[in-house]
Amino acid sequence: MTLGLSRPRNWGKEMQIAALAITLKRAQVAYQIKDGKLWITPSNGVIQSLPFTGSCADLVHVERGRWEAHHPWDGRLLASGVSQRDVVAKTIRAITGV
Repeated sequence: MTLGLSRPRNWGKEMQIAALAITLKRAQVAYQIKDGKLWITPSNGVIQSLPFTGSCADLVHVERGRWEAHHPWDGRLLASGVSQRDVVAKTIRAITGV
């Protein structure tokens, strides 16, 4: 806990943003989060080639500092992390195999 601050800062935010950008570029996908669901579609980095047609994961905020992504049909755990951004990157890596 930090003194004088109302809540602890996420010091790894810049690293999470960089990791997500690298994952999106390697997997050549774009993502969108709608109603707690993660949607991905093929992309070349500039434009997306297909519309978002099906969700690939349900994002759940378990507790403070803990997010999880579950498979939408069977409920198995795909990824867990400290932020929504972190879980999105890990889920895309798990799904695409990058």
